[in-house]
Amino acid sequence: MAGTVAHFPVLRKALAALAPAERTLSTKDEIFATFTKLHPS
Repeated sequence: MAGTVAHFPVLRKALAALAPAERTLSTKDEIFATFTKLHPS
């Protein structure tokens, strides 16, 4: 798989690797914080 077809499984696996308390997606700020944990700088 390549391109956008691969995005969903990759994202699902990455989010599953986070503890539930780290997967907060209720607000824009929480979404940003969660995605920052997936790809720290």
